[in-house]
Amino acid sequence: MAFLAFTSFEFLLCREHFLSVNALKDMNLDLSHGLLMLDVCCNGFWRARISDYLVERAKKCLEFCETIYIIHLFICLFYEGWPSAMAWWVVNISGFAVMALLGEYFGMRREL
Repeated sequence: MAFLAFTSFEFLLCREHFLSVNALKDMNLDLSHGLLMLDVCCNGFWRARISDYLVERAKKCLEFCETIYIIHLFICLFYEGWPSAMAWWVVNISGFAVMALLGEYFGMRREL
């Protein structure tokens, strides 16, 4: 259920930016690339809030985040192939870190 909530919402928003391996390939720091990076990191905050309600335990949040991003990687593999752009990896790993850390933080606050 959680997989469908994240991927369908992400797919409907902007399929080309989220699933395109080449969206960040030519990194020249223009406004569109900067906004895409900011969007992925800010979405980590909202994903953490949603995962806090779906997972309901701080200890399970890391595994949930890993699952979401591994599924995202496989969808990207089927969509355009292996992501070779370093910027793609940096953006997705930073989004994962934001989601995992904030998800555990929100989960710990809820458990107290």
